[in-house]
Amino acid sequence: MRGERMRAKVFVMAGGVAVVAALLPRVAQAQAIGTDRPDFVESSSTVGAGYLQVEGSVAFDHSGAPGLEVDNFTTPFLFRLGIADSWELRLESDWLITSGVTAAAAGGTKVSTSGVSDFDLGVKWAFHASDGAGPSMAALVHTTLPTGSADFRGKGMRPSLRVTMEWALEGGWGIGVMPGVLYDRDASGGFTSGMVAVAVGKGLTDRLRAFAEVAFDQIAEEARGGNSAFVDFGVTLLLNDFWQLDVAAAVGLTDQTPDYGLTLGLSGIVVR
Repeated sequence: MRGERMRAKVFVMAGGVAVVAALLPRVAQAQAIGTDRPDFVESSSTVGAGYLQVEGSVAFDHSGAPGLEVDNFTTPFLFRLGIADSWELRLESDWLITSGVTAAAAGGTKVSTSGVSDFDLGVKWAFHASDGAGPSMAALVHTTLPTGSADFRGKGMRPSLRVTMEWALEGGWGIGVMPGVLYDRDASGGFTSGMVAVAVGKGLTDRLRAFAEVAFDQIAEEARGGNSAFVDFGVTLLLNDFWQLDVAAAVGLTDQTPDYGLTLGLSGIVVR
C-alpha cells in the first residue's frame, strides 16, 4: 500500500508540473531545449554555458518468468549544467525505486522493497559539429557511485565511456548511433561490458517528434549477466521552446531484459 501511495503521488506531481510548464512564459533567451531522453542514445549537443537543464520522469517495467513476477517503479532524473559552450557536467540517477516481487512459491504474495538507486556523475564534451554531410559528435565519461540504498547499491565505482553520433537528414529525419564501454563489478570481481544503440527519429510537426530505437545496454558473457537488449519507441512534444514532454514504451529482446516498460517525462531549462 505504501508503494501504491507513493506511485500515485509521483504521477500527480508529474501531471501538475506538466500543466504548470505548459503555462510558463517563454523566457527571452537564445537557446531552445534539446534533451537526452527518452531514448537510450544520448544527444550530441550540450546545454550551453551557464544553463541548467533538468530531465525527469516516472518509469515502470515488468519482468515475468515461471512462478515469478517482478514490477519496478522508478523516478529517473538527469541534471545537466553547462560549464562551457561544448562542455556540461551531469548528475543522473533512477532515484526512488519500488520493486515488487510476486513468487508462486510464497503463495502469490507480493513483497515490495523501496529505496534509492546509485548516483552517476559525468561530463559530456561536444567535440564535433556537423558539417552538413557528417555527423555531430559528443563523448560522455561517467562514473556510477555506490551511493544507493543497500538493496539497490552496486559494487564500487563503475566508469563508462560513450560516443554519440547524430546525422540530420532531409525531411525532418535523423539518425543517432551510440557505442560505449562500461567497467562493471559483480560478486566475482570487475569486468568490462559493451553497449550500442541506433535510434531513428522523424519530426511530425514543428513541436511533435517520433522515434524508434534498438539498444543493447549490456553486451557481456553469460557468467557476467549476458546480453540485455530492447526496442523502444515514443514521441516528444515541445510545450514551449524550453519545456518538453515525452512518452515512450519498450519491449525486451532477451531474457536479461524486462518484458516491457513505460515512461513519462518532463524536461526543462530552469536556470540561465
